[in-house]
Amino acid sequence: MYTSGAYFILSIIIALTISFAITYLIYKRKRSEKNSNLQKWLFGIRWLAVALVILVLFNPSIEITSTSEQKPLLYFLEDNSASIENLTDSSELLYFQKELSDVKKQLNTKYNIKTLYFDGDVYDTVNTKYKGAVTDIGRALNAVLQSKDQTVNDVVLVSDGNYNQGENPIFLSNVLPYRLYAIALGDTVSKLSVYFQNLYNNHIGYTNEQIPVEANIRYEKLPKDTVVNVQVLSGNKVLKASQVKLLKGTRRTNFNTHFNSKAKGIQKFTIRIESINESARSFYIDVKEQKQKVLILYHSVHPDIGLIKRALSQSNRFEPVMIQANEFKQQISDYSLIILHQIPSGQFAEDRWFAEAMTLQIPTWVILGAQTDLSTFNQGQNALQLTNFNGQYDEAGIYFNNSFTWFNTEFTDNFDALSWPPLRVPFATYEFKKGTSLFNQSLMGINSDRPAWLFVDQPYRYAILTGTGIWKWGIYDYRISGNHNRLYDLIYKTVRFLSLNKPKKRLQLHVEPIYESVEPIEIEAVWYNKNYQQDNSLSGNITLKDSANKEYIFAFVPFKNKYKIQAGLLPAGKYIYKASVKSDEEVFSDEGQFVVSEKDLEKNNYNANTDLLRKVAGKEQFIYYKDVKRLVSLLDKGDSQQIIIKTDTKLADLIDEKLLLFIIIVLFAIEWAIRKYNGQL
Repeated sequence: MYTSGAYFILSIIIALTISFAITYLIYKRKRSEKNSNLQKWLFGIRWLAVALVILVLFNPSIEITSTSEQKPLLYFLEDNSASIENLTDSSELLYFQKELSDVKKQLNTKYNIKTLYFDGDVYDTVNTKYKGAVTDIGRALNAVLQSKDQTVNDVVLVSDGNYNQGENPIFLSNVLPYRLYAIALGDTVSKLSVYFQNLYNNHIGYTNEQIPVEANIRYEKLPKDTVVNVQVLSGNKVLKASQVKLLKGTRRTNFNTHFNSKAKGIQKFTIRIESINESARSFYIDVKEQKQKVLILYHSVHPDIGLIKRALSQSNRFEPVMIQANEFKQQISDYSLIILHQIPSGQFAEDRWFAEAMTLQIPTWVILGAQTDLSTFNQGQNALQLTNFNGQYDEAGIYFNNSFTWFNTEFTDNFDALSWPPLRVPFATYEFKKGTSLFNQSLMGINSDRPAWLFVDQPYRYAILTGTGIWKWGIYDYRISGNHNRLYDLIYKTVRFLSLNKPKKRLQLHVEPIYESVEPIEIEAVWYNKNYQQDNSLSGNITLKDSANKEYIFAFVPFKNKYKIQAGLLPAGKYIYKASVKSDEEVFSDEGQFVVSEKDLEKNNYNANTDLLRKVAGKEQFIYYKDVKRLVSLLDKGDSQQIIIKTDTKLADLIDEKLLLFIIIVLFAIEWAIRKYNGQL
């Protein structure tokens, strides 16, 4: 409660008036001619004490103002990535750390010093120096930019200038509202060298296809145009050899190649440059026998079909085959998954494929439309029945079913149901008998329980999309994001879920075959109870064992109705895993293997990038680490360290002032003591 000055003064006047009246009535009865002066003193003490009590009962708020001086804040951003140790002599690095510590102590008289350490993230403290696997200078600059410290005066960046993640620090430095200084670590002398700077490859390949790999080759101090041999190896076997010409006066070139692998499973490959200093990088690919063929049978040409085909063609897991149903002459059993667009249609030549797919329990995605024969559809499956259909259709929006947990998709991230175009769905009575819906229908802005996109998991997997029009979603997706990534992910995840149509184990882990060493590993686990419902009521754990038989044990963490296992960063290598949950009756388990591929980006840096540091800080504010003591004079020259006077004003309730309560007690105690001493009690 805010109390104005006028109200506070009025409270004092009222308290003194009431107190005077109360005290007068008390002492009127005790008036004594013997010691009138003493009576006056006692009257005054009682008057003041009672007035203070009444004032406390009124409890007005008082405004308290305090001022303090603050030194300006000086940030040190220190690079903690592995390249610092790789590029700087160890003895010189130790000497620099001592010199920097002395400089900070000297500056501490004028500044409040705050140090942040960074690699791929930003830290207040570090346990081990120079072990970061990536460098993100932009994140460190953003940490200062987004800090709540109002007194930031200057920032000192201590780095070798090499970054391999995040925003370009040059752009960020232009928007910093304070002066930036840079101290360059590392070797600035360019050496004759040829090496791989970056490597790009898919994590999945196929034995019957060429496997692509792309590399950025960086080179320094070439005396002339040079031809180097680049090889792709599996073990000691050369799978592909090429020659690359490196031009004098340039510093990098891109190299693309393809190779075949007959070995299946997770395979380790090496790409190697035979040059002055031999450089090699290893990578892993999960080589499969062939892509899964997905048969798309359609009644008539429709834009939805083309969208689905494009989405699946972009994946490296599925090969879509699109054929009009009445022209299909093959065996559907040759395909691992079938998409039926507006089939069954009431024509025997087409409906037979729907009946055969259901009989053979082939994973199937059925898309209903204006040409679908709903009577045949109802007879062929038992998940959804559409009755009382009179040939009319609704324009139905969709909304996400929050209880759907069978898989995650980018499509539902920040999903705004009202914005997406409607589907054209049959106007009928919907009887949803089994399965679960990813989306339900929204009719005239009112959410209904009619499914729009549903999945069935037992005894085999199939999906039903109850309307046409997802091609409109593609247009909308592109309009709001500039691509079709969200919609393509939804289609891919739908087909991938259906394709995993194996006999269901009660415990299933979703593990990627290959992870990067700089990528925190997160594994998802699902346990099904006797009713084949997802359940996370049991405790469980996973044991990882590396090639040296070192074990890592992680507990299952319940999440929604599933589990998550957060293993964090793991050293590069092959891992065998075994997971289990235990009930009172039995133990359920799942096992397999995966690979953590080494991605040591810091080893790709052969020299300090002083050009970047000069552009970030400016030529006048750039220092080489051997001249770190010059930072003090540069900061003094900047003449920007100003003492900051901080004024704090706050409101406090009078009843909270302990000193006032103490004064009231003392006043009553003095009055009591005087009266007792003079025999007036």
